[in-house]
Amino acid sequence: MIISCGIIGLPNIGKSTLFNYLTSNNIKAENYPFCTITQHVGTIKIFNNKLNTLSNIINNKQTIYQTMSFIDIAGLVKGSNNGEGLGNQFLSNIKNVQTICHLVRCFEDKQISHIDTTINPIRDIKTIETELILADYSFIEKKIKKDKKNTKFISYCKQLLKHLNKGSKAQTFKYDKTNHELSKYINDMNLLTNKPNYFIANVNLNTMLGKSNTHLNNVKNFLKNRNDNIYSICANIATKSSYATNKKTYNYLINKTKYTIKDIIEKNLKLLNLITYLTIGKKEIKAWIIRKNTNAIQAAKMIHNDIQQGFIKSDVIHWKDFIKYKSIIKCKRAGIVKLKGKTYKIQNGDIIYFRFNI
Repeated sequence: MIISCGIIGLPNIGKSTLFNYLTSNNIKAENYPFCTITQHVGTIKIFNNKLNTLSNIINNKQTIYQTMSFIDIAGLVKGSNNGEGLGNQFLSNIKNVQTICHLVRCFEDKQISHIDTTINPIRDIKTIETELILADYSFIEKKIKKDKKNTKFISYCKQLLKHLNKGSKAQTFKYDKTNHELSKYINDMNLLTNKPNYFIANVNLNTMLGKSNTHLNNVKNFLKNRNDNIYSICANIATKSSYATNKKTYNYLINKTKYTIKDIIEKNLKLLNLITYLTIGKKEIKAWIIRKNTNAIQAAKMIHNDIQQGFIKSDVIHWKDFIKYKSIIKCKRAGIVKLKGKTYKIQNGDIIYFRFNI
């Protein structure tokens, strides 16, 4: 399964720097607006504690992680929905991502200019979200004209326009989600404000070391009222932390950032309603990402059509049980291996052995 996350925000707030740190890339990140004029894509391994622990127990030749992509795109400014800045390019790049990471500047630095002169992260959030809403509004207007004969769904589109016109995101639009045909129609529009999103505050080193940050506190309070949360990270931690007063502080900052990145990855999986199951073979151990409520026969198809077509049963062991007994033979002796059929819904952390005939 392909997982992609677009990093959005105003120009010159650290998107490319964050992208470089997340993906170990080295794209240009300069102190002027629209340093990024084309999208950049970086792929990272998805940290999986289950897989790591099992790899230490089993001497397989290969450990295979799932991956996700981060996409660094041109900065968004007021009027981007009408083509201001690199607006049209921005919107086309972000249209195809699955989740949105909204980066917000929460640090003061006179050497790094801000497109609106002053540092005001709440204002910046509102600017970005307004542009996304306006872009969706324009798209739906065109959709209505194009599908004007499709009276079955046009009334919903018109209701959605009124919803957006109030400054509300498409994801808060209420409609009959038990109507699968309607849900598909709305989801297929791929609206920007209907995508799962989360926030990252780009902060300074002092904030990472526990000192109070007024900008960050203001944003937390603002987002709390909307049931949104925010992660804090110093985007240029890899270079700035080298100025730490001692090695212990340096290591603390790097480790703290690594755990934050792990949390960010897990947030993407949660937003997309994804879980992980594992397979263990003679040559490799591998993590597989699937949607919640995926059944065994559907999971089998992800591995190979032959496994799905010849599916008989599957042996299921929870990863913690496997760690306790350290082999499938010992798990069977302990009576903890469950035999499941086609309709069994895979659970997060399951180790699956598929039985099949070709």
